[in-house]
Amino acid sequence: MSKRKVIQSGERAIIAKVFHYLKEEYYFMKLNNSDKCDLTPLANILRRTAEATGVSERTVTRILKEETELPSPSSEFPSPVKKRCKKED
Repeated sequence: MSKRKVIQSGERAIIAKVFHYLKEEYYFMKLNNSDKCDLTPLANILRRTAEATGVSERTVTRILKEETELPSPSSEFPSPVKKRCKKED
């Protein structure tokens, strides 16, 4: 039996939004960094997203890849569907 948790479409969308938010935050801080502060902790967006959402970095990467393969930007993530065997009479 698998111990992995299935991530539904709504959760996938939230993970993608968190990634994009953290990416925007990093670039904003980079542009407005007049003090020349060290932004190294903000640079690893993938790791920060994984830690903030409680999934692995590989899962975040997989979700972002799925997002780029969606037919249009307004499309929703498809929910995973369990394949069932049909009974033959």
